[in-house]
Amino acid sequence: MTTVADILKEAFDAAREASQNTFDRMGGDGFACGFAWVEVSKVRRNSKLGKELIAHGFKPSWKSGQLDIWNPGGLNVQNVDIKEEGAYAFARVLRDKLGISAWAGSRLD
Repeated sequence: MTTVADILKEAFDAAREASQNTFDRMGGDGFACGFAWVEVSKVRRNSKLGKELIAHGFKPSWKSGQLDIWNPGGLNVQNVDIKEEGAYAFARVLRDKLGISAWAGSRLD
């Protein structure tokens, strides 16, 4: 049986791989600096799923009723493209495997 923790591990692995592949393809950290994150909505913080997400690094968003996690790919870079690819991959796993509303966000610095 697949648990939420297993799916989150898969999401983090997908984010790291996507970020690393983009880093390698770009030849390193350069170009536009920025931030990327994943937002989930309609998950109560005190629910079982909400508690599991928070235990794995999600924090309450400034937007009501949302949780988010920044730079899920975990690469210590400044490039927004690298961080975005990790966020897209992470959100895709959450949508596909957990069936929740998850999407990537980003902004330039």
